[in-house]
Amino acid sequence: MKITGIHVDGFGVWHDRHWTDLSPGLHVFLGPNETGKTTLMSFVRSILFGFERRDNPRHYEPLSGGNHGGVLDVVHRGRALRIARKPGRYARGAVTISGDGIDDGDEAMLESILEGTTRTLYHNVFAFGLEELEQFGSLQESEVASHISGAGMGIGAARWTTAWKDLEDRRSRLFKPRGQNQEINQALEELRQVEEELDRTEAEPEEYARAHDEQRRIAAEIPELERRVLRLSERVRRYERLREAEPHRKRREALTAELSALECVERFPEGGVVRLNVLFDQQRALDADLERLKDQSRRLRAERATLAADYTPQDLVRRERTLDSLRGHMPRLEAARIAFDEAREAHDAIESERVAIASRRETVRPPSPVATLAFAGVVGVVVAVLALSGNGTAAGGLGFAMALMGGWYYQRLRRVRAIDRALAEVEARLQTRWTRANRREIEVERLRSLLEEWTGKREISNADLEREAAEVRRLARMADRIRSIDQGLSEGDAGQNSLEARIDESHKSIAALLEEAGADSEAVFFRRADAFRERQRIQLELDRLPPEPADVTLDVDDPAPSGPGRDLSDVRPDDDAGFEAARAAHDASVEQLNAMRGELGALGERIAALAQSERRSRARVRHATVSARLDEASGEWAVLTLCRKLLEETRKVYESDRQPEVLTHASGFLARMSGGRWRRVVTPLGSEELFIESGAGDRVTPDRLSRGTAEQLYLSMRLALVREYSNHVDPLPVVFDDIFVNFDPDRTGRALDAVRDLTATHQVLMFTCHPHMVDIVRDCVPDARISSLEGR
Repeated sequence: MKITGIHVDGFGVWHDRHWTDLSPGLHVFLGPNETGKTTLMSFVRSILFGFERRDNPRHYEPLSGGNHGGVLDVVHRGRALRIARKPGRYARGAVTISGDGIDDGDEAMLESILEGTTRTLYHNVFAFGLEELEQFGSLQESEVASHISGAGMGIGAARWTTAWKDLEDRRSRLFKPRGQNQEINQALEELRQVEEELDRTEAEPEEYARAHDEQRRIAAEIPELERRVLRLSERVRRYERLREAEPHRKRREALTAELSALECVERFPEGGVVRLNVLFDQQRALDADLERLKDQSRRLRAERATLAADYTPQDLVRRERTLDSLRGHMPRLEAARIAFDEAREAHDAIESERVAIASRRETVRPPSPVATLAFAGVVGVVVAVLALSGNGTAAGGLGFAMALMGGWYYQRLRRVRAIDRALAEVEARLQTRWTRANRREIEVERLRSLLEEWTGKREISNADLEREAAEVRRLARMADRIRSIDQGLSEGDAGQNSLEARIDESHKSIAALLEEAGADSEAVFFRRADAFRERQRIQLELDRLPPEPADVTLDVDDPAPSGPGRDLSDVRPDDDAGFEAARAAHDASVEQLNAMRGELGALGERIAALAQSERRSRARVRHATVSARLDEASGEWAVLTLCRKLLEETRKVYESDRQPEVLTHASGFLARMSGGRWRRVVTPLGSEELFIESGAGDRVTPDRLSRGTAEQLYLSMRLALVREYSNHVDPLPVVFDDIFVNFDPDRTGRALDAVRDLTATHQVLMFTCHPHMVDIVRDCVPDARISSLEGR
């Protein structure tokens, strides 16, 4: 089964989201934390196996609207199907399946499509996150463990343990080396007593003696012949093992020659290529940053030079002072002008008043005293003449007229004097106003001289003042910009120094890594890396080849003389004639041994027939009975011992060659992920405990591994289960949720190589919040597709 599209109606934070055209191989979903990656993985689980109960944290009730559930578009055995699930009568929801001629598929059809895969098996093996990966117990669920503990023998590990215990119990009831109550031990003791009785009653006629001599001779020859058969059997087995191992030997020779032709690189920095590429990337980034800072400094210096050509601090200070002075003197000048104008207006008003008073004085001014005296003298003369002439009335009237004229003149004189006093007062006031106006005029002139000195103009307006203020502001902005540029230049110089130091450190790190790899250049480094990696690959294949059969020599304590089959060093896989000769000699020896054993049995019967006395007869009967019982018990004990030996040999073969397919796949994945450091995953027969075997042959349990290696083991077990399970059912999609966070880049790359191999048969959906994972995926799995989870 492969998922081609995901359509979420409402599930946790997701609402009305669609992802289509999913890769049939590896498809990566990238999104930061809290985006909803685990929620989307749980959505896939829920559509295939049903919703969790409402009280379960992974129920994921919709938070942003929509109906709980959605749709998965899948391809199953060439058919395009749509699996939809929504809330229903039960907690797991109601499922419908449509497409390719199907309109109303239900839960039963989905179970048929999943081919019996259970929720527990899928959650723990096919779709899991870091939490499930770190929990080894999740692999020991009964539904999961059954795929690991199935032994390659066919009887199962538990039944092997039961059989082994049963054999041991039955053997111990028959015989113990120093026992007394066991059946064979009692029979041997009884047989010894019977033989003593026979020895006491035995008559030894000549034929009986010859029979015994012949019996002893044959009995003495049989062990030598048995040893010969054993040696020939070993020789034949040696030929057979060498013939079976010949293809491996030739492959070993080819690999050894290939290894000898490679450059001798015994050691290489771990993750050296990745580390060197990272250092080169860092150096290029630092060089780019340094060039950017230098370019920025050049632009700032050019800008400062341009600003400095149009600005000096003294000019700014001078203009600021001038502006402050203008702002201080302008009101004073204006006030002086107003005061001057007011003084002039007051002077003019007083002048007008003086002119009016002077005009009025002219109107009331009496004749001059001389004229008045002359006129009075003339009138007096006339009065005197009239009086003398006797015209008293006329003289009196004229005198009275003179008196009235005198009164008028006096009044006019008084009024003139009053007007003169008022005129004097006005002239005094006029003089005061004139003095004040002169002072205001002098102040105005002085202020105008200052303005002319500062601005070159005798008159200045508010617009001129605003232009001056704008100029000051422009110069101030230029000053601020120059200070900002100076600060930026200082910071840029500091940044350049820091970057140059870091670049120097990067050069040193690259040089140190090259030195550690024994290389004097980048090309030599990568060449040695390729050679080291190739040597590791060849060495790993050499380690995986079965060992060559050892040259076997029989026990040196064997008293038999040397002969064919004793020293096996001359056995060669291509010696067909020697193989046939050894097999023929073995068959002839077996035939001769059987004949001698038959002859020995006949002699025993003849010796028994020669027995004479009744006591001896009873002893012989008893001897025969005990011997028969002993033979039966011994035969049973021998069979049990042989079975025990066969079970022991079977256990060794099982542990070395016939581990379950799951563990075989897991061993391959683990060896690949660990770079060959750990080569096998085994479960000893009769045990449910898991062991990991190193390249040196040491075995450890998972609790003694580092966290990263333990997670490699658990991931290898799951990938192996996925691969083994696909031998029985249609491959199901595999889902990972940020399971590589504890892997370094080298381990991550090797793990992704294993995942890439898995994508040949399975679709893999991987969720991650780390952008660098996308780069590693693109390097290891170029055809992988990437989807972003942001912007929901």
